[in-house]
Amino acid sequence: MIKKSVSIATLIGVSLLAGCSPHPGAGTWLPLAETESEYTRLEVNFDAKAEFFLAGKEAAELRCFWGGDSARSISMKCSAASNPDVDIHYVLKITGSDRAELLQAGQSVMLMKRKD
Repeated sequence: MIKKSVSIATLIGVSLLAGCSPHPGAGTWLPLAETESEYTRLEVNFDAKAEFFLAGKEAAELRCFWGGDSARSISMKCSAASNPDVDIHYVLKITGSDRAELLQAGQSVMLMKRKD
């Protein structure tokens, strides 16, 4: 009976720890050289916020809230600094250990790499 209790406690502990691990989408993402984009950087933070930046600008152009769709993708609901009343939706799909694809309405808009 004690072994069974320890096993159940171990499984619960591991499950709780797994739930706290960071999503692979979190981090700083840069467009790949072959991708044309107005955005130069995407920062996906652990606090469920993300920001898109334009070249030469310190302030974020798009501010987003994100949630995990799956273990390999996140959905982002964004609004532009210039027009906060309009929502823009993106999905960041992790395609490798340091690669991702940004999708809008199911269409690829940017290939990205994780910043070193």
